[in-house]
Formats: sequence, structure tokens, C-alpha cells
Amino acid sequence: MPRKKTSEDEEKITVADAVRIAVTNRASYLECLRDGVVNYTWLAEKIMNDVERITKKKKVNIDAVKAALIRFQQDLQQEETTQRTTVGYVISKSTTELQNDITVITMKKEVVERRFEQLFKLAGETRFFNLNQGKKVYTIVISSEDVPELLRVFDKKEVLDKLDNQSAIIIISPYEIVNTPGVVSFITRLLYVNGVNITQLNSSYTDTILILPKEQALKAYHILEETIEEFRSMIKTPITT
Repeated sequence: MPRKKTSEDEEKITVADAVRIAVTNRASYLECLRDGVVNYTWLAEKIMNDVERITKKKKVNIDAVKAALIRFQQDLQQEETTQRTTVGYVISKSTTELQNDITVITMKKEVVERRFEQLFKLAGETRFFNLNQGKKVYTIVISSEDVPELLRVFDKKEVLDKLDNQSAIIIISPYEIVNTPGVVSFITRLLYVNGVNITQLNSSYTDTILILPKEQALKAYHILEETIEEFRSMIKTPITT
């Protein structure tokens, strides 16, 4: 009679799954594998300890790890091709706006909620305003020139954190972004590999709003503009106003 499966059997992770977990946990390995610029033997040796730990095996065959890496790379490249088609279409029809002199202020939820009426009145009068709700805090992103007015509504002692010298890049996309997975991931990865730090990120319907240090804003803006133009050239999407 065949042996009954135990809970331990069901919890076992295959070498292939372990390889994907180990590589995905290292952004640099994932990028190199996706781009096809990695030596399989070298990478197999690098992740071997992780694979053995994840699979709970004392010894894993290096050839099995290499084979799993090759399959994973094929999947990544297929995913990249598909993503560049669907994501590229959305990006090709997007436009960007840059807003400088932005300040990010964080306060406790109860503090903000007591003064919603005054806050939203101020929001309607500012050059830039964005409100993000966390579990215990609200983060207010506001044009720097309006911070003194904001601090007339709230006491300085109520401010948990204040981040000056920020900029906002607003990416305005077509409705297709709502149903297209991977657009925001593509944008953040693009900026990450170019050394750009994102302070805050949120979306509002078809707008993606990036808050980042002012000194990096122009670099990020040019990267995004060049990428949009590249996709427009590849996809040849007419832009209408």
C-alpha cells in the first residue's frame, strides 16, 4: 500500500520553489538573472545555503539548482516580454508633472481627525495637497509655502515627523492602468536601478504620485520622460489631447 501523506510531506518545498524564493529575496541576483548576465554555477553556489535551508535538506544537488535557475530565467524573460507590452502601452500613453518645494508631515490619526474640517478647507487652497492614511498616523504632503498655514491648524508639538526639500512627480495614466498589473512595479524598479529614492508613493485612480528628495527629482523626471518616449516610439501610440 502507498504511504499516506503526512503534514510534513505537504510542507516540503521543492528545489525549484526554493531557488525562486532565494533569488527573489536578493534584488541584485534577480536583476542579473532577468537580464541574462549571470553565471549559473556561480549563482547556484551563492544561493545553495538558502536553498538547503528553505527545502530543509542537508544536501542539494548543484545541477538541480542550476536547472531551476535556467527555468526561472526563462519565466522571468517571458514575464518581462509580456510586461513590456502591456505595461509599455500604459506608460506610452502617460504624461508626467513635476512639483517642487513639497513638505511631508506625519501626525497621529486622532490629532488629524479632530481637525478634518479646517484641514480640507486648507487643502482646497493649496498648490499641492495629498493625504495618506496609515494604521496609526496620517501623512500630509503639502506645498512648502503652505506649511505655516497648516501649523496654524495643528500645534508644532503634534507633528511626529517633518520632511522638507521634497518634490512630487505625478504620472497621469490612461484608465487601462487600473486593470494592468505591474505598472507601478516597473516604475519603482526603474527608479531603484537608477539610484533614486522614493520617500512616499500612492495612487489616486489613474494618477501615480511619487514623493522624492528634491535633489533627485529632476533626474527621476528625465528618466521617466525618456522611458515614456521610448515606449511611444516602440508602440507607436498616437497621443491625443
